[in-house]
Amino acid sequence: MEMNLLVVVGVLTLFCPAPINSFYFHTNHTVIKCFSEEIPDDTLVIGMFRVEPWHVGLGKFSNDTYGQGLKVNIEDPQWRPVLSKVFGADGRFAFTSHTPGAHRICLSSNTTASDLIFFTTPISVTEDPTRYRNTLQNDEGKEGDLRIHLRLNVGRHAVDYDVVKQKEKLTSVQLRIRKLLDLAEQIVKEQEYQRLREDRFRQTSDSTNSRVFWWSLIQFMILVGMGYWQVSNLRMFFIMKKLV
Repeated sequence: MEMNLLVVVGVLTLFCPAPINSFYFHTNHTVIKCFSEEIPDDTLVIGMFRVEPWHVGLGKFSNDTYGQGLKVNIEDPQWRPVLSKVFGADGRFAFTSHTPGAHRICLSSNTTASDLIFFTTPISVTEDPTRYRNTLQNDEGKEGDLRIHLRLNVGRHAVDYDVVKQKEKLTSVQLRIRKLLDLAEQIVKEQEYQRLREDRFRQTSDSTNSRVFWWSLIQFMILVGMGYWQVSNLRMFFIMKKLV
């Protein structure tokens, strides 16, 4: 029985893409970075992030995140707000999609430039302040840079099954069945979302074809009308000149 479950889970996993995105990018405290994520309906999304500010004194991105913060804004495909919250430099956010489609996720720093310079370049009274001033001049444009690590877990990948097992007191077989059911549910949601995208694409294609047809018909009628008008004027010209 367990072997059959493992085979089924393996086959379903083979045909179901793993919706896990993990990456990092560079930004600035004055810049808002936005990207979109295709999410099916009624799907849990958990994002984990870490902010690393540029340390002018060290000349690299540092784990000294004192005074740092990240503002997260999330909008659904209809541009309606889903989440808007300010977090610390290291944290996580979660939301459940209610509308299938491309969700817009925007990240920005809530720290001012003066705060960044103050917290990331502390000048001791026993050190020469010109050393940091020269560093600022040599690394111009670096004092406000940030490196943001972001990881998105979508669907069943956002579920911590160890916590579920302890909370619901499940056996190993029951936990595998639970994972299998969640995987099957995620596949159904993905199929429904792909079907919805196909319907939207078909509607867009039909609308475009209809517009092209009517525009071509209007152009044809205009050309026929202009041709008839030119022939009529030419005929009247010949009659007036008594050439016919």
